Amino acid sequence: MLQGRWLGHAVHPLLTDLPLGLWTATSVLDLAPVPGSRKSAERLLALGLAAVPAVALTGWAEWRETEPREHGRGLAHSALPASGAVCCPLSRMLGCATHPHPGGHSPQAGRQEGR
Repeated sequence: MLQGRWLGHAVHPLLTDLPLGLWTATSVLDLAPVPGSRKSAERLLALGLAAVPAVALTGWAEWRETEPREHGRGLAHSALPASGAVCCPLSRMLGCATHPHPGGHSPQAGRQEGR
């Protein structure tokens, strides 16, 4: 089931687009901040992180079926997304704690007083 035989295509490559796309959108919002972009970026980051277990599980299912000589390549392949899943939120937490949002926008930008 995790390998996608029921679909006629491996599921892992399809699922990898979720965190990649969500994290790319997070970066775009960070580079071009507008009011409300910080909250949106944080949501996209969280959604990308939520997709990581499914990506990892389907990748592991595919890896189990590879030839032993390919196992090293599979382990190296898993190191980059795993490091991204750790470093991306860690960097965001540290950056939010020590620096204002890029472009000088505060998290409250666009919020009107009295509402």
